[in-house]
Parts: sequence; C-alpha cells; structure tokens
Amino acid sequence: MLKAKEMIRTNVLLDRKVLNEIDELAKDMAEDRSTVIRQLIRKAISEEKIEAAIRKFRSGASFRKAAEMAALDLLAQWSKI
Repeated sequence: MLKAKEMIRTNVLLDRKVLNEIDELAKDMAEDRSTVIRQLIRKAISEEKIEAAIRKFRSGASFRKAAEMAALDLLAQWSKI
C-alpha cells in the first residue's frame, strides 16, 4: 500500500500583487491556489540548488559534487553550465 505524502499546514504572508499573479497562474493552469504555490516552491528550490551547485563548481568543487548538490544527473547538470 502506498503512503500518501504528508502535508503540513503552514501560513505565509504575501503581497497582494504576488497573490494576484498566483491566482492568474492557477486559473491558466486550471489548478487551485495551493497546488500552484507548492509547484512554484518546488521549482524555486530546484533552481536554487542548481545555482548553488554552479557557484560551488565555479569555485573549485568537482563536477560530480556539483551535480550531487543539485540532485541532478551529470548530463542534466552539464546542460545548465
């Protein structure tokens, strides 16, 4: 039997303009606001990991270590650099 992902409720304060943009995305994607926010957060985390890995690589970390930091396979990492 598969376990459902555990979801933890949290609160965040957002600027009205940002919230309106999220609502527009949700409408365009035919998703609810919470789903869109989760997707945006996942994407931002992934991009931040990649940025950090690239900085480490440029400052001397091995290519393999940078790929591990970004949680990417080597080919995917190479295409980012």
